[in-house]
Amino acid sequence: MEDLHTQELIKEYLTYHGFSSTLECFNAELKSKAISKQTKKPTTSKEIGEMPRLYTISLGEDGKAARVSTLEKRLENAEKSKENILRNGRKLFEIVVDTIQLLEEQNSQAYQDKISVYKKQLAKIQEILGLRVYETESISILNPNYIQEMKTKILNDLERKNYTELAELLVTLRAESLSAPKDKRSELIRLLSSEDIFSGSLRNLLTIRNHSIKSCLLALVSILCSENHGRNYILSGYSSTVIAQLMAEVKEQESGSVTQRFALAALSKLSYTEDEVCSQLTEANFIEWLIKSMLYNQIVRKSPTHPFVHIFGSALLANLLNFPAGRNYILHYGEPNVILRYLLDIVKEPMLPAEAICALLICVSTAMSACDSADYSNVEREIRELISNYQERTDENEEMKSLVFAACTALLQKQPIEPRLGREEEETSSSIEVFDFECFTDEILLET
Repeated sequence: MEDLHTQELIKEYLTYHGFSSTLECFNAELKSKAISKQTKKPTTSKEIGEMPRLYTISLGEDGKAARVSTLEKRLENAEKSKENILRNGRKLFEIVVDTIQLLEEQNSQAYQDKISVYKKQLAKIQEILGLRVYETESISILNPNYIQEMKTKILNDLERKNYTELAELLVTLRAESLSAPKDKRSELIRLLSSEDIFSGSLRNLLTIRNHSIKSCLLALVSILCSENHGRNYILSGYSSTVIAQLMAEVKEQESGSVTQRFALAALSKLSYTEDEVCSQLTEANFIEWLIKSMLYNQIVRKSPTHPFVHIFGSALLANLLNFPAGRNYILHYGEPNVILRYLLDIVKEPMLPAEAICALLICVSTAMSACDSADYSNVEREIRELISNYQERTDENEEMKSLVFAACTALLQKQPIEPRLGREEEETSSSIEVFDFECFTDEILLET
């Protein structure tokens, strides 16, 4: 993203399609991350393999073969360089750790100040080297004093309406949260929650009409909702207002935008265990909106969006329908078979991600169990057609395929499907590893 030409192309694309809020968010992100204004020098090489891909397309198979050969050589050289760098880096890291431990034994205040700085620097690079040689709480985001410092700054910037500084603080918090080791994620969420990182002002923060602030704020909310303590924290004050604000963001943001995806992720995670959330969303007719306006419109009618929306929109719908409020919604809906028809039309669509298919099959199972008048012979025909088409797909791994086939088999045998195919938390020998920490990897932070 450091190439200004690429940035201009993206802006031109967003402008052409009228994605105004995403464009504004993109511009704000560029500004907040202070991207270098120096453009890359164009290549002067005349070798086919060194030319940009756009040129090699016009050269047909020869161009593709030359480029593949060049890329393979580069990859081989890069792997060798990487191994050398990591091997020497690990040796150097161990030497530095030994040196710092010797300094700690000196019990000198002058040394202790330097040691504190060294520890922070080491904490930043130990993940890069894949090391656990030197564990320390000096990782900024895992330090309660640092959290309190950031909390105070956020509150001050909010009170002064200093939104530029506030946006930068939220960007920093999100970046540091994502840099925390996987086995520290649960600890991180509990620390952010117990220290009240938003100072009880989440409701006010969500009302700020600044796209950069909103996207990073919702990213942090999504992270916090990845673990039970975080979910309790998010819902600890004015929960109905917060849920309503998240629901509004999902509905009002551009389809598939970063901001919409974070809001959808947060709601999906909150719906795992919270009856309060499911009841409020159901009473607000959010189930109907999810089925018709989001999933059916985007999947069946091919309205442009992001695959993440399909996956987590379907997961949220499955969670809602499998809570009492959701089942009651199906029972009291004017035409329960209409819901079933929508779900079958959506789940049959080709190239739908396996995660979305599994969640939608759970929805079909729930709808059938609640609808005595359901035409099972029609459902059976549709599911067999789904199996036949899905067997031809080559873009899914065998593990996900087996989940889809298992869900289809359960439906054909009129057996209930386990409501939660995904894992929220998994117990390990040393810690709880939080899954779906931020949920998607294609949207990355712009680097300085």
